[in-house]
Amino acid sequence: MPDDRARMENAKKEKAEQILAEFRLQDEDLKKVMRRMQMEMDRGLRLETHEKASVKMLPTYVRSTPEGSEVGDFLSLDLGGTNFRVMLVKVGEGEAGQWSVKTKHQMYSIPEDAMTGTAEMLFDYVSECISDFLEKHHMKHKKLPLGFTFSFPVRHEDIDKGILLNWTKGFKASGAEGNNIVGLLRDAIKRRGVSGACPRLHWPPSGQDVRDGFLCVPPRRGLVCVLGLDWPRTG
Repeated sequence: MPDDRARMENAKKEKAEQILAEFRLQDEDLKKVMRRMQMEMDRGLRLETHEKASVKMLPTYVRSTPEGSEVGDFLSLDLGGTNFRVMLVKVGEGEAGQWSVKTKHQMYSIPEDAMTGTAEMLFDYVSECISDFLEKHHMKHKKLPLGFTFSFPVRHEDIDKGILLNWTKGFKASGAEGNNIVGLLRDAIKRRGVSGACPRLHWPPSGQDVRDGFLCVPPRRGLVCVLGLDWPRTG
């Protein structure tokens, strides 16, 4: 009986390995992905191919990164899926007299009716969550710069203006596509009576550049891969 169990376990492992083998990328597969990404980035940078490129290479309007003298309280909103995050970032001198960055955050789930209703419904819900977060931290009426990470196709026109090109990831809120996302958020914040939040738009790689600036890491090129990507072979 023990031998039978061992054979069954080995058979299961072999079957599992056969299934997993189909999902393992070889070096040549990774090189193909690399070449395709480079090609699409080049297409995104060219005027004549930009419109049809899958990687748009749009400007961020972020002109500098932190250099270590920044102090104060900042609000961060990360909206890119069915869950989004509100974060309070405190930058300044820590208890040991050294410059430090401290954060507090809370995750919120977006209900389906907000995702598929109207833009006003969606951003009213987002501003409600911002208000809830600030209320919990006794900062509802304090003026706070708000960094807004919005992980959808957007044509950036300024640091506080981005036109939503199209929804993805199951979002279908009407009245948002073709409009300024920052303006929609700002209007919702005003309707909610949260007087202190002043939103500015950026993409996740731009946020990574800012983080690298805090850590004194020279930023080069940012890539954020989420929503189930498993890429163990990187070296």
